[in-house]
Amino acid sequence: QGGSDWIWPWLISRAHYFYEKFAKALSYAQQALESSSDQGAVWAQLAFCQQSLGLISLSQESMEAALELAPHEAGLEAAFLELEPVSFLGRIWRRWSGWRNR
Repeated sequence: QGGSDWIWPWLISRAHYFYEKFAKALSYAQQALESSSDQGAVWAQLAFCQQSLGLISLSQESMEAALELAPHEAGLEAAFLELEPVSFLGRIWRRWSGWRNR
């Protein structure tokens, strides 16, 4: 785990997500996760894809994993804020950011 095999599927997932091809994006995010389950960015991408496809409970679990693995990773804070309209994720983010700022 932790090798670079996850980067290409992650990037392809992000490209498909950008073009709103959420099912394909999810497939590539899952491939990235299979290559490296210790990358917070992969879990965050998976959460975005799942949320876009209405898989809210799975998205919540993925976001929790991302927050646990990479609480200070550059860019993830802004990405988490984009998901805040999903009320559960918003509560997780507010709880996590309040704890982090103590």
